[in-house]
Amino acid sequence: PQARRIRNLSRHRDNLLRASSREVLHMQKAMELMNVKLSNVISDILGKSGQAIISAIIAGERDASKLASLADGRCKSTKEVIEKSLVASWDDDLLFMLEQSFNLYHYLQQQMKDCEKQIESILKKYQAEIVEERPVGECPKSKKIRAKKNMISIDIETFAYQLWGVNLMHIPGISDAALLRLMGELGHNFTDKFNSYKEFCCWANVTPNNKISGGKLLSSKVPKRKNQVGLILRASANSLRGNKSSLGFYFRRIQAKSGYIPAIIATANKIARIIYTMVKSKTEFD
Repeated sequence: PQARRIRNLSRHRDNLLRASSREVLHMQKAMELMNVKLSNVISDILGKSGQAIISAIIAGERDASKLASLADGRCKSTKEVIEKSLVASWDDDLLFMLEQSFNLYHYLQQQMKDCEKQIESILKKYQAEIVEERPVGECPKSKKIRAKKNMISIDIETFAYQLWGVNLMHIPGISDAALLRLMGELGHNFTDKFNSYKEFCCWANVTPNNKISGGKLLSSKVPKRKNQVGLILRASANSLRGNKSSLGFYFRRIQAKSGYIPAIIATANKIARIIYTMVKSKTEFD
């Protein structure tokens, strides 16, 4: 029951995240239509500088020089370049749309934080049940650098370790968000449901469906079947394109040989095998 609750809320958090991302696009569109080229000079319009400038625009400031002065001194673009990007043809309707999207974005961000608090309370109950059944030691933390944007406010790494007895964050490509979703989709005893990693990979739909005739491989396309775990693993594999780990090199080798999509499937398959083996044998990723 706890795993199902985590699954429902983690999917809900993903929906909130997608909704907030749409509002960012709406803000960019409203500004572009007013000739405000803020996204060209600031990498993240919802960062410290971007939010300060947008808040000032909504509050009624129209002077490009004053708006540019709100940018953080560490911005790569100079104040002059930022000022030029803020010389706009202001429109009341577009300003109204900008304000609505800005406020809705912050509302959705707060909803995400509230959702994370609810998830954390469920994880604590789940953790208590698992620890009582199977005591686990202290989590060996990974040194992975986390993305600050849309960061999950929960110590997912420790909760996942208590659940499975190994730290899946050591696997390249596995993020906090991916780990949270895997906890909800798989539960703590998923390895008991599969006889081997091959069955697990097949269930997750990350195994090529090889069609062979006369000893010749005719097709190896993955069946068109949606599986949430498979989608998480594919997204994790996709993040390894420029990664310098062994999995990153594996991805690029398969991509050079067979193409981009086969590389994603092959790497997702390898990640699935690693996850199953780690949890089944209680062996850390080396």
